[in-house]
Amino acid sequence: MQARPRGGESVFGLNFAKFVENGLAKFEDPIAYYLPESLVEGLHIFKGKEYSSDIQLTHLLSNTSGLPDFFEDKPKRHKPFLRENLDQSSRFWTPEETIEWSKEHLLPRFPPGQGFHYTDTGYNLLGLSLSRLHQSPMRTYCMNTFLRH
Repeated sequence: MQARPRGGESVFGLNFAKFVENGLAKFEDPIAYYLPESLVEGLHIFKGKEYSSDIQLTHLLSNTSGLPDFFEDKPKRHKPFLRENLDQSSRFWTPEETIEWSKEHLLPRFPPGQGFHYTDTGYNLLGLSLSRLHQSPMRTYCMNTFLRH
């Protein structure tokens, strides 16, 4: 079972601020700049309108993307993610798999920038975006950035 991160939100914010300061990213950049098209496509369809390409890094950082939270939001026609995770306790879910699970089983809450809803799905998207920016897996980046002597 994958643990739910808590307190890591500020790490994402600080790291993106570092890339922004160095001119390598902008908070207003669409997440589609950093993520595979297959992952972004169909990510945010609200009331029949596709908003996936409108989601910016700032929306993910401020929990204003409107994306559902795979960990706590309840699907209408499927068991909750936590139950599925417990039923498959030996399975390790990748960030991409949790995002695809969200796309398949959950609905966005509102258009990007028009509300607030905490979303672990968004933080998984941020982690993947950071990995793309620094061109290494998130774990490697964190080890090199925070645990260097």
